[in-house]
Amino acid sequence: MRVARSLPLVLSGAAIVALLSGCGPGGGSTEEAASSAASELKSAASSAASDVKEVASSAASDVKGAASGAASSAASQAGDAARTRAIAGICATVDDGEISGGDRALLTSWTLAAEKIGVPASITVPLNDIVAAGNQIKDEDIQKLKDACDTEQAK
Repeated sequence: MRVARSLPLVLSGAAIVALLSGCGPGGGSTEEAASSAASELKSAASSAASDVKEVASSAASDVKGAASGAASSAASQAGDAARTRAIAGICATVDDGEISGGDRALLTSWTLAAEKIGVPASITVPLNDIVAAGNQIKDEDIQKLKDACDTEQAK
C-alpha cells in the first residue's frame, strides 16, 4: 500500500527534475526536456511497478501460508474428533464386559475405520482379536480392550 501511495510523488518528482534540467541556463531545448522527462517517468514507473509486484507477491504468499495453515489445522481437528468418536464408540460397546452378536457386528464395523483414523494399537489389537474370535471371544480379550479404553479415556 505504501508503494501505491508514493507512486504519484515519485512520478511527479521525476517529471519536475527532468523539466527543470531543460529549462535552466545552458539547458537544452523543450523537446530534449520533454524527452528527458519521459525517460525519467518511464524509469520511475518501471521501478514503482516492480515494487508493487514484489509487495503483491509477498502478500499473496502470506495469504497462501495462512490458508494452508488454517486448512491443516481444520484437518487435524477433524482427525482428532473422528479418533475421539471412534474410541468412545468402541469403548461404549464393551463397557459392560459383555459382547452380544449385535455388539460384535458393531465392533466389526469399527475395525474397518479404527486403524485408518489413527485409533491407538492398544485399542485396535484387542479389538481385532475380539472380532477375529467370532463366537469364541475370550474374557481376557474383552478385559484388555476395557483396560485400553480406560487408559485412553483418562487422557
